[in-house]
Amino acid sequence: MKEAVSGWVLGPLAHALQALRGAKLTAAVTLVAEIGDLLRFDSPKQLMAWLGLVLAEHSSGKRIKRGEITRTGNAAAPDDAE
Repeated sequence: MKEAVSGWVLGPLAHALQALRGAKLTAAVTLVAEIGDLLRFDSPKQLMAWLGLVLAEHSSGKRIKRGEITRTGNAAAPDDAE
């Protein structure tokens, strides 16, 4: 896989993601292959929503209640680092 990534247009991004704790080659390549160009997202918030890594919120009036991560984003994106 290392050889294939070295010639891939998004290879530098996959390489950079490996700097994150726990993100090894397979997880980084899977994430980049699924997301593609990160510039298509206007903000990190938009990317996190696409991945489903946002908190659930049940609010009414002045009452704000936030729950767990929704996990409703792209199912093909890796949910754990290898």
